[in-house]
Amino acid sequence: MLTESFFIDQITHELLKSLGNNYSIEIPSDFSDLNPDIIVRNIQTGETSIIELKGSSPNEELPYAVIPSLRKLRTNPNIEKLDKIILVSLSNVSNTVRKYLQKDNIDVIEVSDTKQPLADKIKDIILK
Repeated sequence: MLTESFFIDQITHELLKSLGNNYSIEIPSDFSDLNPDIIVRNIQTGETSIIELKGSSPNEELPYAVIPSLRKLRTNPNIEKLDKIILVSLSNVSNTVRKYLQKDNIDVIEVSDTKQPLADKIKDIILK
């Protein structure tokens, strides 16, 4: 089974190649509730997108408990000009959870649901 760290490494590597020199990518070393898995900053504008991976298996549904934890990411004092929060779910996302996340302007990508390479899908969200 593919692990969360595998996806973080893959996404980071591919985004570094595809976004170019106008972006910096950071993987926070402090794993707290306020830190996302990946931070992507536009060097010119300062706008920041954060990427959070959640879930365990495509056979399971993402629990409702992720909603408050994703909302909490907005309160990180070290992230300025937060533009986008992107959830990459390793599990299925129910319509109810998806509705709450959309209401909070959190973009959702289900790993099992994407035909497009994952990093390309994330890049499209960052650049829109």
